Amino acid sequence: MLIAAGEYDGTTASPSKQQWALGVAAVAIAAGVGAAVWAGGRHDATKQPTGDPVVFLRGIVSRIADNDYDGAWPSLHPAQQRVATRTVYVNCEAMTPIPGHLDWIRLVRAKDEQINVPGDRGAVPSKAVTFRLKLSEPLLDESVIVTQTVHAVAVEGEWRWILSPRRFGIYRSRACPTAESSQAGA
Repeated sequence: MLIAAGEYDGTTASPSKQQWALGVAAVAIAAGVGAAVWAGGRHDATKQPTGDPVVFLRGIVSRIADNDYDGAWPSLHPAQQRVATRTVYVNCEAMTPIPGHLDWIRLVRAKDEQINVPGDRGAVPSKAVTFRLKLSEPLLDESVIVTQTVHAVAVEGEWRWILSPRRFGIYRSRACPTAESSQAGA
């Protein structure tokens, strides 16, 4: 998701490149699961899912941190799936995989928030969940801890996650996110 295949080699990368790669990975996880919020104006009543949105989002963040884009895609918001189709999303994200692995993920807070879903119309209720997570590269003895907020929205009685507005815009332009766009918060 962040470093192009073959670009990150933990055995030969300099310490500064190793820290950069882990830091960028943390930013990309948040960007990939909709860390940004847009204000909006419409509210449609929708059937609330029975599952816990915190558990749902913890699973999505974990899948993305594990570079399991195929496993994360089915619960992406349907309006965003129409733009970032499964094949496109999986192939694009696999071009910049997250180095290292997720050591832990902890809940900081969860709250209700109105947002606009990029690719859809109007404001909808969401559950904004803030996590603190630690990514590490054990072979390099390097790690990074970040705090990020991600969103779950109810769609037809199921929780769905969203891409950030910037990342969605990249897919809408028929391009793939790059390491540089991920580092910039896409």
